[in-house]
Amino acid sequence: MTQLRIAYVLLWFPKPSETFIFREVANLRKLGLDLQVFTLYGPLTRDLSPEMQSFSLRVERLGLPYLRSAWQNFLFWWIKQPAVTWRLFKTVVFRHWRGPEREAESLWGALCGFYLARRFQQEKITHIPAWSVAPDGTYDAAERAVLAYTDALVYDHGRVPDELFAELLRHLDEVAILELTYITTLYFQHAVMSKALRTEFDDRDDPIVEVPGPPGASAMHPGSTR
Repeated sequence: MTQLRIAYVLLWFPKPSETFIFREVANLRKLGLDLQVFTLYGPLTRDLSPEMQSFSLRVERLGLPYLRSAWQNFLFWWIKQPAVTWRLFKTVVFRHWRGPEREAESLWGALCGFYLARRFQQEKITHIPAWSVAPDGTYDAAERAVLAYTDALVYDHGRVPDELFAELLRHLDEVAILELTYITTLYFQHAVMSKALRTEFDDRDDPIVEVPGPPGASAMHPGSTR
């Protein structure tokens, strides 16, 4: 079973007056869940118990350094998924007017959310070369089926096991599978042609070269000099 990855995004953590959320996070971690806590502000240092102090060291603070790229991440998602991005932005920031300070916090929280979404997506991209041994929770069942099917198309030249195709059908309809197959094999065709014609942008000589054997060595008996 694929383990879920959990993220808590809070204003402060840990906070001495909010022991309930601290206990929730601590207990989830004790269960072995993959859990990361992010805060919008810096650490609170007063009145923390020893246990809270130890947890504070494992919290990622989304403070002013992230502000430089905040709007870049928003624009990234606006270009990629404009309708979803606008709906989330409108819901989080403009749903209820609660004063300028609260609205500023809502805006900051939304921008941090867009940053984390892009970051988590980039983590998935980073693990693609070794996706089958990626940490639990990196890919869901549908994504793993797509990656396995893509490997079968390219590395196994289209020999797709029946079990794999049946799993893919659980997540994609026939039209989507046809589109995936067409796009993947078309890209593979272009990749092979580009390599053969040496038109790749990052073209380089083949790193695997023939190494001449010792003078007089026999192919049947490499150690022999007869």
